Amino acid sequence: MLGNNIYQEKINELKDGILSNYYNGFTAKNVFLQTIKSVVGV
Repeated sequence: MLGNNIYQEKINELKDGILSNYYNGFTAKNVFLQTIKSVVGV
């Protein structure tokens, strides 16, 4: 179940990142793509 916990943490980070960056003038799409890249390791 450790993998699920890590996944949930990443989802929470993603939501926080989208909200904070959206209000700073960035698009949620870019934040989402950046987060996916960092998780996948591209």
